[in-house]
Amino acid sequence: MSVVVRTLKPLCLAFTHMFRRVFTIKYPFQAPVIEDDYRGRIQFFPERCISCGICESVCPTAAIKLVEVKELEGFSEVKKFKKPQLDFGRCCFCNFCVDYCPSEALKSTWLVELAEYEKSKLTYTPYKLSKQPERPKLLPKPKLVKLEISKVRGAGHAPLKKERGKK
Repeated sequence: MSVVVRTLKPLCLAFTHMFRRVFTIKYPFQAPVIEDDYRGRIQFFPERCISCGICESVCPTAAIKLVEVKELEGFSEVKKFKKPQLDFGRCCFCNFCVDYCPSEALKSTWLVELAEYEKSKLTYTPYKLSKQPERPKLLPKPKLVKLEISKVRGAGHAPLKKERGKK
């Protein structure tokens, strides 16, 4: 290849990309578009669960564990049931548990923001897993502040010259 072709080829590519639409969004200020069938956080419906344990056996990362939960039936009798507890720190969002659940007690939601500062907060008990996820709040757009160069610290050449000479 000649030098001219090697120089013009990237310039032509850059010129064609100047007129294409932008693919990124301003994330904390603008919400991403998430489809309905996206594999996000899993929601649990305890009234549908039959405690079969298929979700636990199907999970490839062992993120689901069945734990005993007490439920009141009437006022006199307390029964213990096993319900799924999910560790989203281990989950790979494969959705096998949702696909194989015979009673459709597990469902994928649109929530994809599960970041936490502590790993222990990523373990969702059956009660926490059954809550409907909330939409994240968007941040307000930042206000642009106009600064005068004379008010910015270190602006101008006079203070820099004095600091150099102080050695």
